[in-house]
Amino acid sequence: MTEASYYHNGCNLDHTPGSAVSAGEVLKLDDDRVAVPANPIGASELGGVDVDQYVYKFTKASGSGVTFAVGDDVYWDASAASAVQPGLDLDGSADHYVGRCIAAAGDSQAYVLVQINLPSRHERLRPFVYEFDCDGDNGDTDEHVLIPASQNPHGLLILGVFGVVTEQMAGSSEDQGIVTVEDEDDNAVCTLTASDSAADAIGDVIVGTSDLYSATTGDAAKTVAAGKAVQGYVSQQTSGGTPAGKMKVYVRAIPLV
Repeated sequence: MTEASYYHNGCNLDHTPGSAVSAGEVLKLDDDRVAVPANPIGASELGGVDVDQYVYKFTKASGSGVTFAVGDDVYWDASAASAVQPGLDLDGSADHYVGRCIAAAGDSQAYVLVQINLPSRHERLRPFVYEFDCDGDNGDTDEHVLIPASQNPHGLLILGVFGVVTEQMAGSSEDQGIVTVEDEDDNAVCTLTASDSAADAIGDVIVGTSDLYSATTGDAAKTVAAGKAVQGYVSQQTSGGTPAGKMKVYVRAIPLV
């Protein structure tokens, strides 16, 4: 019996979208790869999409300081429909890695050439770094993905969660800004709470409550189940006086293998 026989070129895949897609639309597959349909595909209809190794022109903003050098990682900002570099405004629930730049793209260019799905320069488990706005007047209380579920096939051991203040916390007191980090089932991982006495100035560190590096024998480890995303949200905003405050949040984790 033949153990394996040729089926088709793996650079193209069959795909059935839930809603109609246009030719050239940037798609994100369930396995976190980017895909681009060469032709339109109707809702719930079987079609073909290009995946590994193809080179595509991706739209990028011109005149906005977005530039790429050869070999740079390229991400797709879904809300802006534009290629971007990794940044604090990327949200793992929608935005995603697409590939690596193969030709330098200057500020004035409207596109960047990308070889899609080439491995990132970074490790596969590459959490998003998100800047949370704690301002009670103008802040954001939506949930934002810090580690996509697609990067967590085996479960995660959380090594630590850290915040860095990027705008000084201010209001009736400076310890109001709190970010809660949890899995997508709302199981708490930790909280990040600013402090009157220390972590309220720009550049100050806020240490989460699940820091494995400061744990002692007998402490329970924080884990996230396989297939679950890690996300965060502002659980307490600054208020009173002139509220303000932002922190960018980092999650360090390793796979449970």
